[in-house]
Amino acid sequence: MLNNNLQLIAQEIFKEEFLNKELRKINQKYLQTQNVHSDYSILKFKNICKFIKGKKPEYITESYENGLELYLTIEVLSSQTQLFAKKESKLIYVGKYDILMVMDGASSGDVYFGKKGIVGSTISKMDVDEKFREIIFHYIKFLEKEIKKNNTGSAIPHVDKGFILNLEFIIPKDFSKLDSIFKQIREKIIVNNEEINRLTNLRDILLPKLMSGEINVSEIEI
Repeated sequence: MLNNNLQLIAQEIFKEEFLNKELRKINQKYLQTQNVHSDYSILKFKNICKFIKGKKPEYITESYENGLELYLTIEVLSSQTQLFAKKESKLIYVGKYDILMVMDGASSGDVYFGKKGIVGSTISKMDVDEKFREIIFHYIKFLEKEIKKNNTGSAIPHVDKGFILNLEFIIPKDFSKLDSIFKQIREKIIVNNEEINRLTNLRDILLPKLMSGEINVSEIEI
């Protein structure tokens, strides 16, 4: 719930600062004249972003072994399970702040971040110029439903990369303060998720021991 609220706050800040009435007027002027106000610039996705599709490792296991990396499938990114894989030169690796998008299947268009590891075969890393990464993340989140509407394929949906790469976005030339705010919010979400996962794992270890009587808490004073 806390992370959902943080994400909603970030989206409201984003809409107010980057999609406000002034920017809509500037955008309309740009569409009519191909000119833009001197304090703003045009961000073209195809110039700063590319998709790098994940690949399936040769060795995947549910149990961690020394030297393995987290294998980032949809289930792993949504903290439903954990999978690990051996490092291979052909595989795509990401850090916690990289933007990931599901490219194939029913979840096509879903956006994730927050885990370090190997990118799953149905997922792409959005390789974005780091200067624009926070802004792009929130713009993509804002357009998530629209991206899903433009998915291609009837039996198996696929993200239309062309639709995303052809997006143009009017932004202020100086957005450093807002960029810092957005990064702090994403950092807080990552820390919260890691703490939730740690406590969940601890519960899963302790609860069976408590239920079986292996751990006796009857004499503990609170």
